[in-house]
Amino acid sequence: MMRKFSAVLLALALVGTSVGAAQTSIGGGMQYLSFGGSDFEGTDGGMGFEANLMFPAGKALMLGVSGQWSTHNNDFSDDLTALGIFGEGRYLFRSTSGSKLTPYVGGRLGWAKGSQTISASEVGGSTGSADLSTSGFAFGGGAGLMVALSPAVSLDVNGIIHSVSFGDTHAKGNIDGTPIDDDIPDSSAGGTAVQLRAGFSFKLGRGRKEPPRGMKKKDT
Repeated sequence: MMRKFSAVLLALALVGTSVGAAQTSIGGGMQYLSFGGSDFEGTDGGMGFEANLMFPAGKALMLGVSGQWSTHNNDFSDDLTALGIFGEGRYLFRSTSGSKLTPYVGGRLGWAKGSQTISASEVGGSTGSADLSTSGFAFGGGAGLMVALSPAVSLDVNGIIHSVSFGDTHAKGNIDGTPIDDDIPDSSAGGTAVQLRAGFSFKLGRGRKEPPRGMKKKDT
């Protein structure tokens, strides 16, 4: 039964940069997360927020970190929350013709935690409640598209599919006068999580200027 306790995961970040020279950026937006697999049956997809910080690692490569939070309904209650932190990389297919569109592909790896509170009646008891929590790892890949709205701001939309794995759920509380503070045996869960996100990316600083084509940098 507890295998259905889902711990949604976090993040797919999406962000990065505008179509100009690569530079540090900060981004955020809304995200929808949906789970797949028998361990997540009874858990609905949910909405949440995501934020990220990306750094240039080359003309077309961005590396950074992101955080994500979302809420979901499952068989026990409607207050299942997921929180996660990811490290990710993204390769941007920059335009050479001045287009405002920048498609990209990326991958991510990170840690996620799911938590919720259940009442005694949801597990066959009469009084009391218990806090449930589980944590684990996730990795995945996807693709997105950035649309430059100005030299410093871009619209970012993307999708990613994750493979997720969570350990046994820990329960802490009091049910019918009996204290509870232990892991629930055989309550680990694994499956997939599909994320769709839309948000904005803001470039920080002025970035790095490059010399015109055909000109070499002056030796110092």
